[in-house]
Amino acid sequence: MTGKSKEMIYRVVVIIVTTVVMLTALPALVRLMTDAPRSYPYVQYSSVMREFGIIDYSDKSYPLQDLRGRRYTNEEFDSIMPLLNFRQLVADGREPDSLAGIALTPSVVMSKAVIYYHYPAKTDHPRLGLYIMYESAPKRLSLDVPDDIFELDECITFRRNETNEPDTLKSRLFGEALSEACFNFPCRWVEGNLSPRKRYDEGYFALDNGGRLFHIKMVEGRPFVRDTRLPDSMHVVAFAPSEPGDRRFYGFMFCDNGDVYILERDSMNYRPLRLDIGDFDPMRDNLRVLGNMLYWTVTIQSSLGSDSYALEASTLRCVDTLHFEKAEDPWDGVARWLFPYYIDINNTRSRYVSPQIVTTGCSAMLTNVVSTLICGILYRGGRRRKICAGVYVLLTGLAGLVSVLLTGRGR
Repeated sequence: MTGKSKEMIYRVVVIIVTTVVMLTALPALVRLMTDAPRSYPYVQYSSVMREFGIIDYSDKSYPLQDLRGRRYTNEEFDSIMPLLNFRQLVADGREPDSLAGIALTPSVVMSKAVIYYHYPAKTDHPRLGLYIMYESAPKRLSLDVPDDIFELDECITFRRNETNEPDTLKSRLFGEALSEACFNFPCRWVEGNLSPRKRYDEGYFALDNGGRLFHIKMVEGRPFVRDTRLPDSMHVVAFAPSEPGDRRFYGFMFCDNGDVYILERDSMNYRPLRLDIGDFDPMRDNLRVLGNMLYWTVTIQSSLGSDSYALEASTLRCVDTLHFEKAEDPWDGVARWLFPYYIDINNTRSRYVSPQIVTTGCSAMLTNVVSTLICGILYRGGRRRKICAGVYVLLTGLAGLVSVLLTGRGR
């Protein structure tokens, strides 16, 4: 191989590597200058008006607006959404005695409140694989942090914090309980709330290798393991624990077909209850659940826009819906005209660094054509090299133009 050939290969490699860097760096810089947070109106279903209201807490005089455009003062807002603003009504001495035939007290209102937020990074993130097994029936109200941790994969192993030595007896007790419950190792995933600052402890929910969901906790120092016995048609891909004040349910279940369920307590059994909402993808969409004793307001934000659903609290049946079209920020329009495709390493849907190739459509091909013309003017070289450089820029756009001019023979 001649020296000229080696130089040509070297130049081609440098141009390709530089193009990959530019496909990442140029869109990132433009996005930094043009990007704006995508936001939708904050909505809540009113148990008094029986319709959605749009809330703007930044408006100190008229924070609430109905769908007909009428605006309401703070005092009217409190009365129209009494379960949302019950503490303020109590402080003002204006709290209602009952609502929809149900007596209202602060403890009842608080026990029925449900607040849950989901974003994709909650699901797609590194897992440490170490968990804390609290006592689920403590003698005191507070939860004491134990002096051991456990891991659950090929088997369950408890380890003492100070020495990292396995606790053979405790590991054997829980291992036998899992075997008796027909838990199929290895474990696919484990979900639970590791924080001791929670109302109570319900342990963990683990998916075995056979796709069955198990409830695992410790009661009075003894292992508690039970198969939730979900229907075979349900394929749970993620579970989000929750500790509502009334202990109605254990958490939210997300299935591979887009359905969302809560796992209710049913005496000594478990009962899945589906939320009557549209399809939800926990790896791509955002979910917000704000519930009270009468209605739950569930909002899904996806690539198609924002959809809010009003559900009856008892049955989770949908009684009203509200849709907002996708809010487009300046970056979307700029990217559509500048970059037919680019590499994105800032994936907000994941806590991993995961480069992705994003395509925006054919509109940016006009920019590629202009870039090719600029390349033909500024690039120095023979006709053959100009043609090769022009074809390369036509395919790679601005990133290719910058790379060719930086590493090639720009004027």
